[in-house]
Amino acid sequence: MFSRAIALDPEFAIAHSGLADCCSYLYLYWEPTVDNLRLADSASRRAIMLSPGLAEAQVSRAVALSTLRNYSEAEEVFRIAIDIDPNFFEAHYFYGRACLAQGKYKEAIAPLRSACKVRAEDYQAPALLGLAYTGLGRREAASRAYTRAVKVAKQQLSVSPGDVRALYLGAGCLARIGRRKTALAWAARALDLDGKDSAVLYNVGCLYAILGRPADALRCLKKVVRSGWRKEWIKHDPDWAALRGLKEFVALVS
Repeated sequence: MFSRAIALDPEFAIAHSGLADCCSYLYLYWEPTVDNLRLADSASRRAIMLSPGLAEAQVSRAVALSTLRNYSEAEEVFRIAIDIDPNFFEAHYFYGRACLAQGKYKEAIAPLRSACKVRAEDYQAPALLGLAYTGLGRREAASRAYTRAVKVAKQQLSVSPGDVRALYLGAGCLARIGRRKTALAWAARALDLDGKDSAVLYNVGCLYAILGRPADALRCLKKVVRSGWRKEWIKHDPDWAALRGLKEFVALVS
């Protein structure tokens, strides 16, 4: 649909931005092809050229740069987007994600806290904020973030019971605050709804790792790696800490 919009109006910057995002996400989670990578790069460049003052265009470019592993330039572009629109959630959220992908837990905290402030009804940012605190060993701060994420995820599920992302992210947060039974129930619902999706499998695998079920965790991770999931995220994700010494885990992420 973004391509059709561009065909109708080749100078419609937000359509180029949307196309770039689609290709970045396809590359990261479903189809890690050279074509998707190239189109994310070219479409995001075009969006910036057409409308450099558009925060959405800047974020799309930054996400594409992150996908290209050009993190230093991506961080600069995220900051430009934030300067343009300090209340643009995606600028803060994806900036935080880019930091986490590099294992820069401390640097991830500020943008993720800003994302939580800008969009209080979002459960993703506090879940990732908890991950950053976990990576730094700040257990109390992590627990507060995870608790908030669970609360907001519950609110989301009350109006949209089929929100798979709320289920699997919420499940991980529940596990981190000691609510094992509920965490497994939420994970089971996510698997029932979309058990072949790489994001579902990845996060359920994280849950199993947190709960001390390495065989189940590795079974999920094998499927995720085959789908082309970015290995640097796996290497820096604190959820896999208990498995890092296992030969099978090392082989999967090497």
